[in-house]
Amino acid sequence: MGVGGDRNVSNVTGPDTAPNRDQGFERIVDQYQESVLRTCFLYLCDKTLAEDATQETFLKVYRTMGTFRGESSEKTWILRIAMHTCYDINHSG
Repeated sequence: MGVGGDRNVSNVTGPDTAPNRDQGFERIVDQYQESVLRTCFLYLCDKTLAEDATQETFLKVYRTMGTFRGESSEKTWILRIAMHTCYDINHSG
């Protein structure tokens, strides 16, 4: 998708109902899972930690889909969440 086509998660998922939200989330995971995993691995240099960070990233994306303001592309928003998740993992305990 081009920049204009992926600006707003709610536009892609439709009205914020459970079925639409789940379908939109499934599309997001399918579309960005490899990019998120690659980004997490580059930050963490550990496959298991990167997989955990990827899962945590998509949990955060699901919980916050309604807060996406469209000020950046969907991909930028998701990868930023991934980077923050990796930062948290690197700086925990």
